[in-house]
Amino acid sequence: MRRTIWVGKAVTALLVAGSVCGCGGQASGDAGIDVFELVYVEDTGDVGVLDVARDVPADRVVEVPVTEDALDVPDAADVPLVPCGATDEACPEGSTCRTVHNGTGDLRMCVPGPDLLCAPCNLSTDCQPPGVSTADRCLDDGAAGKFCAIDCSIGNGCPEGYDCVTPADAPHTVLQCVPAAGAECACPPAAVERGLATVCTRTNTFGTCKGQRRCTAEGLTACDAIDAAEETCNGIDDNCDGSTDEGIVFGTCALQWGKVMCVGPRVCVDGVPTCKAGPPTAEICDGIDNDCDGETDEDGTADCTNVWIDRDGDGHGVGEPRCGCAFNPPWTATVGDDCNDDDPAIHPGATEICDGKDNDCDGRTDPPGLADCTLAYVDADKDGYGDPATVRCLCGVDTANLVPDGTDCNDGDPAIHPGAAEVCNGADDDCDGLTDDGPDRGGCQVYHADADLDGWGSVVDGPCLCHPDGGWVTTKGGDCADDDPARNPSVAELCNHIDDDCDGLTDEDFNCDPTTIGTEPCGFCGSRQRTCGADCMWPADWSECAGSKTCQPGTLLTCETGCGNHVCTDGCEWPTECTWTLDAYEPNESQFAARSFGYFEEPNAPPPVSGWIHGPDDVDWYGFIADEAFPIFIDVVLTLYGSVRLTGGSGTHHLCIYWDNNADGVIDETHCVDGVGDLFVETSNVDPGPLDEAYGMIYVSVSGDPSCTPYTLSFTWDS
Repeated sequence: MRRTIWVGKAVTALLVAGSVCGCGGQASGDAGIDVFELVYVEDTGDVGVLDVARDVPADRVVEVPVTEDALDVPDAADVPLVPCGATDEACPEGSTCRTVHNGTGDLRMCVPGPDLLCAPCNLSTDCQPPGVSTADRCLDDGAAGKFCAIDCSIGNGCPEGYDCVTPADAPHTVLQCVPAAGAECACPPAAVERGLATVCTRTNTFGTCKGQRRCTAEGLTACDAIDAAEETCNGIDDNCDGSTDEGIVFGTCALQWGKVMCVGPRVCVDGVPTCKAGPPTAEICDGIDNDCDGETDEDGTADCTNVWIDRDGDGHGVGEPRCGCAFNPPWTATVGDDCNDDDPAIHPGATEICDGKDNDCDGRTDPPGLADCTLAYVDADKDGYGDPATVRCLCGVDTANLVPDGTDCNDGDPAIHPGAAEVCNGADDDCDGLTDDGPDRGGCQVYHADADLDGWGSVVDGPCLCHPDGGWVTTKGGDCADDDPARNPSVAELCNHIDDDCDGLTDEDFNCDPTTIGTEPCGFCGSRQRTCGADCMWPADWSECAGSKTCQPGTLLTCETGCGNHVCTDGCEWPTECTWTLDAYEPNESQFAARSFGYFEEPNAPPPVSGWIHGPDDVDWYGFIADEAFPIFIDVVLTLYGSVRLTGGSGTHHLCIYWDNNADGVIDETHCVDGVGDLFVETSNVDPGPLDEAYGMIYVSVSGDPSCTPYTLSFTWDS
């Protein structure tokens, strides 16, 4: 294989000796003995390009001067490095378009050299232009060989007939052009010209043999590897495993060595069956009866190994050892230090755990400090919490004397331990490192802030504490002015418009301010006065009542003429106008606005009621529920008598009684009477029916002309 680096006109060649025949190549020109690789490098001594020979020992690199005419490539000066697109069309003759990697990013550039896409290869460097950093790779196609692919991570994809894919076992960021649809690579012109080849293989049930595939004018040759065959005694590596005539035995044979007959196998040596029996030697562990005594690898050979019985298969045996070459179970242990050959988990070096066994065979069972031990502490006061200074890590905890919790801060007092209630006693009851801390502890007192330092705290309750804390300094509260030390519950009340003693009252021991004038009403719209004395007390006597008038506001005076009253004004004077006064039950001017007397079971009836007839448009309605009280087998006809006594006035008045059976809002019977003075009407033949229907609503209406007539209405049952 030949690589060409286009770097300038003055070049030298390196002949790199490459041994391909296994016969020890040397740096010489003898044909058929050594094969050399011709590599062109810069005359400048740039060590970077020597990387092409990095796998060749230095003593196999020979420098040979050559002339430019010896090169089969164009003059490098004629191949400029220019940008390109996705194809080689934009590149000068003798160069190809590739993705070039440098410190500033990836670029598509025309680089010197032929197009090696699909050329046979062995290393990725075989596919990359000399002296230029690209990501072109040599991809393994299995038995078919290895072939060049080109980087397609940027640009416009791949040439026609190729796909841009991520090769197997490569990161997803790696993209290479490969033949589409799994087609086989075809040799590019440069590969044919150079006769490039790749290693191929042929595999069958006997093995895998290597060969070559080479690019020729007719195309890529078939793999010339032989077919692996069963190994035979012929001096040839038939199954291509790197060994010759191995493992072939033609039965056994015997040779006489003096008085000793040695038996051995007949094997293949250099293609010839050969008896390998004797001569007698000291017995060693090699699977052969070396001393020709009829036994093979018997115990006691010079190179024997001591083994012990290992029934549990943990690699540690017991009993007396045997010194032999090969042993079958149970003689498999190479050490005889097991203390329990029935448990594979027990042997020297095993991890000791809390299980009641001597796991590591050190003579101790479940000693303190194991990985799965339990911390235990002495609990002297029996409160369930131990002294941390008494800690031990044990496999079994004696709960009568030890506990798993070692956080007690006083193991001499069972009332003191974590979780205990903190109380005000000068001790750290809950073992949190603080004494009498926090609010709302047992025996605590409410503390207050005392801003004016008068010994009395604010009226606002602070926390309940065991002792003063921060701004909470006193248990005496109730200071209503904590910014004034002259005011608190211990001082005397003064006559100064201030609650001096903080009892919620101001000047409560006094009843007025000096020179204050007090006024109160008297008579009808009148008033009287008194003046507070210098002792902040009111005098007992008032002045005479002044400005009293004629009446109490809201009181009534019957009009001499007209239907109504004079109503005393808020100014305590009688008006001249007469005001009409409504009944107490107004408005009750319709059936559905009737004043209800409630429920009455016969023979009970509503009490008498009084009212006024104010005019022809005034109708007073009354109603009540009437219920028959007789047994169910009696059918009784009821009669209701209603009378109205009219007082004064003139004109005709009307009295009506209505029957609403079952109180459904529909009037079933009506009985009326007209007249002057006393009127009387009866509800004759009102039959409520059987007991389950003897129920209804009685309505009564009274009306008349505008005579301002008072009346009294009464009811009576008859049956």
